[in-house]
Amino acid sequence: MAPGDPDTCDTNGCHKERHHKGDHDGPETLTHGKGRASDNTRFKRVSAATLGVDDPLHDHEQGPKKPTTKVFVPKTYDEAINCPNAEHWKKAMDIEYQRHIKSKSWVLVPTISIPEGRKPVRSTWTFDAKRQTDGTVGEYRARLYAQGFSRVYGHDDEINFSNSARYSTIRTMLSIAAARNYILKGANTSITGPNGGVEEGRTRYMQQAKGYQEMSPIYGTNQVCQLKQTTYGRGQSGVHWETLLVRYLKAVGFLQSETDPCLYKIKTSNGIMYLCAYVSHLYMACSNETIYLEILRQLQRIFKLTNTGNLTWMFGATVLQDLEKGYVKISQKLYAETLVTEHQDMIDQYSTNYSHDLSVPYSKRISSLEGLRKGETIDPKYRSILGKIGWMSLISRPDLTYIHYILGLHAAKGGKRHMAELANALKYISKTTDYSIKYRRDGHETFNKIISGQSGFECDTLPGESITTFTNSTHGGERPMAGYVTMIGGAPVNWKAYRPKLTPLSPCEGGYCAASTATMTTVETREIGKFLDITNTGPTAVFHNDKTTVHLFNDDSPSNRMVHFATLIVYLRDQVRNKSIQLYHVGSGGQFANIFCKPLGNLLFHDLRQSLVHGKKVNITKNSRNEDAIATMAKMVESLEAKKIPEIPEPRPAPILGGYGDPGGSNDSGTRELMKEELIAYQALVHGPG
Repeated sequence: MAPGDPDTCDTNGCHKERHHKGDHDGPETLTHGKGRASDNTRFKRVSAATLGVDDPLHDHEQGPKKPTTKVFVPKTYDEAINCPNAEHWKKAMDIEYQRHIKSKSWVLVPTISIPEGRKPVRSTWTFDAKRQTDGTVGEYRARLYAQGFSRVYGHDDEINFSNSARYSTIRTMLSIAAARNYILKGANTSITGPNGGVEEGRTRYMQQAKGYQEMSPIYGTNQVCQLKQTTYGRGQSGVHWETLLVRYLKAVGFLQSETDPCLYKIKTSNGIMYLCAYVSHLYMACSNETIYLEILRQLQRIFKLTNTGNLTWMFGATVLQDLEKGYVKISQKLYAETLVTEHQDMIDQYSTNYSHDLSVPYSKRISSLEGLRKGETIDPKYRSILGKIGWMSLISRPDLTYIHYILGLHAAKGGKRHMAELANALKYISKTTDYSIKYRRDGHETFNKIISGQSGFECDTLPGESITTFTNSTHGGERPMAGYVTMIGGAPVNWKAYRPKLTPLSPCEGGYCAASTATMTTVETREIGKFLDITNTGPTAVFHNDKTTVHLFNDDSPSNRMVHFATLIVYLRDQVRNKSIQLYHVGSGGQFANIFCKPLGNLLFHDLRQSLVHGKKVNITKNSRNEDAIATMAKMVESLEAKKIPEIPEPRPAPILGGYGDPGGSNDSGTRELMKEELIAYQALVHGPG
């Protein structure tokens, strides 16, 4: 489902009517709209981002011009009937209105019949252009919404919670489909009308749809809709749909996952099917075409399902499956190109005063970015652009997760300096629009080589269904960054950048807390994998690049210094004894979680990124920070030799593949502080105390 589809849910798998919150639990950001977060404003704030642009790679001189992917998506009824494509939007509204009339979603009653003290819920139109695989418009869609923010608890509804599949669960299913050559299929429906259930108990009222009002023939006054069935925007629509779907799927023979209640599977004599329910969309991985048609026919007896065929589009991203080559790819190229085109003026504005290395999504100033200073003003576009980058980082671009989180810390008050960093991220996106997540049948050779070379874990040929997790944390300052990524067959299915709830007292404690968070996610992924028939031959490898953390993880020795986080120790050691996980040390060159918790130098960032996302290589410029650090250390050595100061143990050299945090850019946990101490020691020997 593309962003902006009226059938929306929050990314934690909950179908809510008020707001969105990401799987990554990062700073909550809005992408558009003012005022209260109604269903209408939520749709508006993402629909603009689904607009397409002409393909810049198409040669218009040598070949026929492709159908344009550029279309105006209205935000209100008045815009829809006055825009260039008014006939398409009017037809879409007619189809939606007639669907409600045919389903008998309401009966019209005079306004004077509403009980005293009750008010009808307001209604609104929302619009979206559904895309085909090439980005062209496949369908103009209109939805009639009840504005949920105007309902009154107790009068209009009580229960408005329902589940929806997690993005990580859907990606896990896609990775399994790639590993086993399962066919990916899709179907969708409407969660209103007969599929959504009948309104029972209370009498509920809604204003008539704009453009389709009818006066009372008896009283000559306005009329309102007395609802008989659920509508979009009503909390009960998702509740009724989920109840009906679960009831019927179980009756057919589906098994429901306990870890993610929106994941199902069925095995018949014709084959195996896995099914993920994401609001009104059903995503399926089938062992063959026969079982797909068999199950689809059974579902269509109860629900009004539309067979969308092979899965090619979801969440505003294209899904490309090649059964012969054995891969499944998720790409947001159209979304990225649109985002860059819409904000090209802003990118040019900040390109004059701020230079940026396009091989990474952030500048050297990102680690020291502060909030608004006195005299600075808030840029109204900041949150909208940030939210669109966040959508990309949530679906198919884990390489944008860190920059989105850091800039999201200033979501409420983004000024000129924050807009400059946002422009840096957009410039990086403009050069990497084709980047995608790619799940392979035969695993990832580069991934295997990196792990074998950077850790003691031997994985010359990790199978396509193998689960691995990488986690790391930084140290220093208040609530330093941490992150993790869980991968199947060398491609990411779940990732997160976050700050811990409490500031750790030591690098070891920070590493242990990060390891516990990653372990809980790993155990959850293992349960999902078990439901999807992944055969685990042993514990899942969890990689951390702090040796002390690894030692505590695998050792049963007690310590009084570990009392304050003893619960985490017990939990993690239990997982080791149960052979659910096993922690291994990995060097910085193979610690993929570093991308989520710290700014990296361009060389290291590129080496790690190529196993997370797939795309053409970006030209990498030299990291002047590393060169400056090496030159500084060389001058120190020359000064020491000139003064004939007695030799001291040689300090740890500044790694060439470093980050922007300090001279030398160490990426090992605790090395940053050690380098500072070594530099101070050198300065004291050369220049004397003070």
